[in-house]
Amino acid sequence: MKSIFEQAANWQQPTVKEVETIMIKAANNLGSEVKNLYSYFDGDARTFRRWKENADKNPDQASSIKYSPFALLVAIASCDVAIEKGQRKAKGGEIIFTENKKPLEPVNKELWQLIQDNYVFTADNFERPSEKIVKFFYGKDSVTGMFRQDLAAMLGYDKNHFGRLIVRMNFGTWASLMLCMGVPVSRLFDFNKTS
Repeated sequence: MKSIFEQAANWQQPTVKEVETIMIKAANNLGSEVKNLYSYFDGDARTFRRWKENADKNPDQASSIKYSPFALLVAIASCDVAIEKGQRKAKGGEIIFTENKKPLEPVNKELWQLIQDNYVFTADNFERPSEKIVKFFYGKDSVTGMFRQDLAAMLGYDKNHFGRLIVRMNFGTWASLMLCMGVPVSRLFDFNKTS
């Protein structure tokens, strides 16, 4: 059965109202306003507005949001956030990318440790990883043990488009990979950012 909270193969495009609702929850968890969400993704404000465009007038209209950014918004929106010593602390966050909504187990733990130690970023400090680093995520002895086309499908990308992303990786796709591997949402998104 198709749902907006499923893996890419079973994903149903959400309506603009559903996207707006998820965006409101995500913004609240981040301590931000919806209009500033794009900055947490190193994204374009206009694109984010379009994903929920006319939610008040035509709530059942399909949103133009792609799977990967929607899944990241769901992860942020579904976190448990508490204030501790004046700081927002986030725990949990639903991973809709994976079959059982749990992080993938790294196949190559040594490569995964290298990635965790050097390549986990927020949008504000994102440094595009080299093609060599991105290639650590696919192939028989890679971090995921998945073939490139299977990794692309899990993230909701066409295999050819994903091939182009490998050379010029953006923050959203990188954050999606990190989330799938179990990097906490709080390490990918700054829950204490002043927007």
